[in-house]
Amino acid sequence: GGIVGLGENIDDIIDMGLSLREMEIESIPINFLLAIKGTRMQNRPSVETSHALKVLCLMRLLNPDKEVRVAAGREGLNEQQSKALYAANSLFVDGYLTTEGENHEDVKAWIEGAGFTVETAAN
Repeated sequence: GGIVGLGENIDDIIDMGLSLREMEIESIPINFLLAIKGTRMQNRPSVETSHALKVLCLMRLLNPDKEVRVAAGREGLNEQQSKALYAANSLFVDGYLTTEGENHEDVKAWIEGAGFTVETAAN
């Protein structure tokens, strides 16, 4: 997968999607930069919601039979998070390597509230 928001341009994102397709990657996590205080990237602007959704759609179009996963930074999509699930198969919850993430019960509630069905390993 990759991290979006590091200063790449659209050609870089297209190249990433094509490279992932070439490598036949089965699971493609797409992260959106979290500008964490104290890091070199602390002053980077947040990824705009419309751009993030377009990146997810591009990954889906370039890798139609793969697992596209929304990972870190998806909370920055705010009330638009559910739209990410039109392009992605799944999302990460409860914590990332460097931040807490969103509680799985809260995520389940907004996913179901948006009309999606939540599948778990137990289903």
